[in-house]
Amino acid sequence: MVPMPASKYRVKLNLADVRALRRAYEQLAAIKGMLMQTNWQASPACQLLVDQVAAVVAGVYNKGEVMLPRSEWLGPAETPPPAPASPDAPDPAFPVSDAPRDPKEA
Repeated sequence: MVPMPASKYRVKLNLADVRALRRAYEQLAAIKGMLMQTNWQASPACQLLVDQVAAVVAGVYNKGEVMLPRSEWLGPAETPPPAPASPDAPDPAFPVSDAPRDPKEA
């Protein structure tokens, strides 16, 4: 295999590039999760390839992570839980309307 030639220019990542790397890593993790749930015979080999690509993406992302605002450093598992709603508050998933319901719509 022929090695890749080294570039004489240093590439700088911008904020959009770093965010795109994060999304790419999350998509690779989703692909690995799907491969783990299948009984396809080539799944272990593909999982290994996904892990290798994810390691490269994570390495580049870690170099550019310092560019992100501090609020974006927290991952989804590390975000603080939402404040508990009062027991009398309506559930936002089920909006309540005071208007009379039209029986023809049902």
